[in-house]
Amino acid sequence: MRKKNYKGRCEKKSVQKCNEIFKAYDAVQSAYVNVLSSRDDIIEIRCNVTLEDMEYTSDFCVFETYIPCTDTELFEAIGNVPDIESLESEQIRVMHERYTIIAGVLPYIGNVKIRSCGIDEVARTNHISKQTVRNYLCKYLTYMDILALAPKKKDADRELSSFEKNIRWGLNKFFYSQKRNSLHTAYTMMLKEKYCLSAVMERHGIENLKTLEQVLDTSPEYQLPESQGLMSAKTYKNKLAEPLVQKLKSLVKTALIRYFEAYDSYYRLNITNSNLHRENERLTKTNEKLVGENENLRAENKNYKLLKKAFGSKQMDSLLEQAKAVQQSKQRGKHFRNNQEER
Repeated sequence: MRKKNYKGRCEKKSVQKCNEIFKAYDAVQSAYVNVLSSRDDIIEIRCNVTLEDMEYTSDFCVFETYIPCTDTELFEAIGNVPDIESLESEQIRVMHERYTIIAGVLPYIGNVKIRSCGIDEVARTNHISKQTVRNYLCKYLTYMDILALAPKKKDADRELSSFEKNIRWGLNKFFYSQKRNSLHTAYTMMLKEKYCLSAVMERHGIENLKTLEQVLDTSPEYQLPESQGLMSAKTYKNKLAEPLVQKLKSLVKTALIRYFEAYDSYYRLNITNSNLHRENERLTKTNEKLVGENENLRAENKNYKLLKKAFGSKQMDSLLEQAKAVQQSKQRGKHFRNNQEER
């Protein structure tokens, strides 16, 4: 048992009675799955299953028996395949395309090793994930009918919710733009424009938080409306309660985002201030060192001027030229000896 969404190192392998890639997070789990797989009374093994109402997962979940059902009962539970006459040309094209993807794997469906290699090759060739290939295989093998691979028809007449409309507006405004913002940036900017407190205040002509409090208490936009005639609880929840809850959630989410952004900015400013303080201390020490060197150079310059005044400028210049010539001669001799030693 371990925490949900555990990110530790794991061993991935194919297990005969496991319909997905088995992930073992320790040696005991890896060894025991082989024991479970060899037992005849176990028909299916699942790994790392999330426990109900808990933030933990179990190592194994095994199925030892099943209740048989007819095809009619099965299709009532999982849905029937669509009728070929009801499919559009695009749905038929996608259906055949998906079947073509899994056609090379179907002859080896009983051989785990060849099947896994085939899924890897098909996924790499068609630039899709291996899980997508497995989903196509499971759907086809469930119905044994190519019509099961047809995509569902999208409901173009469905009315978008206010949140979905805002998402679409944010994509058109901030994502599909010349600035090429990331999805995260576009989403944050959409929240700022549509749901942040300043946007709500501007939309209602509010100048201070007290007026905002009155708007939240009295504005019909943020009040739960009365039911319209004979309305079921489900309809009231879907059409009236959920949109209001979504708006309030968005306001709370925006407030939290602003708080964490302010906290992050404060934290970053503290780090920057500390770095500048350390840099200032370093520059102060360097400046003190340079001031001392400058004082020494001034003293030497003063002594040099005194010597020039006592012995004359020409004689001092001549002595400097002689000293430079001697130093250059020593350097040439040292360089010549180094070359001789290298040879």
